[in-house]
Amino acid sequence: MNDRKKSRKTTKDGLFVPARQVSMLAASALAVAAVVFLGGYFIGKKHMMEHFVAQVEHDSFADQVYSSMYAMYDDAPASEDQEREWAQEEEAGETADEQADSELVLSDELSLEAYVGQLLSYHVRKYADGFVQKMAKRNIPLEVRTRKSVTANGDAKEWYQVITKPYTNRGELEVVVEQLSREEKIKGAHIIVC
Repeated sequence: MNDRKKSRKTTKDGLFVPARQVSMLAASALAVAAVVFLGGYFIGKKHMMEHFVAQVEHDSFADQVYSSMYAMYDDAPASEDQEREWAQEEEAGETADEQADSELVLSDELSLEAYVGQLLSYHVRKYADGFVQKMAKRNIPLEVRTRKSVTANGDAKEWYQVITKPYTNRGELEVVVEQLSREEKIKGAHIIVC
């Protein structure tokens, strides 16, 4: 009899888990794994969206800087001859300034120079064309110039500059540019000689 008790004891010794508890543990483990996976997935998506937005903001800022720099230097950088001429003009002093002022006062209409107003710059052509079409409905003639520049990374970029049609009278163009700047909330519009 003692042998039977001992053999029963040995069969009862050990860890026995019912099938229901095993299935509950497996379901819990799968639920935790699913929550961890989904959490990682959405955190990764959030990180990628933040990276995308930062890249778009960087590109937008770079486009604004390039368009400003390009407009500031117009179409080409100054050559050494131009820099020498500017230095000589500065040395000439007040007499040259007075002569230039008196020539400007005579008449803008007699000038043979043509002026254009640089209004906006876009990185996408359809936006530039859309603005031109919007202004055409108001009988304001504008055109789009394609500009090319190189980023700091060395990448070639193409952007589209909205400008007015050429005017021979600078005063008339200033009125148009001021009106457009005010009505369309354009900042940084300026006039150049073409």
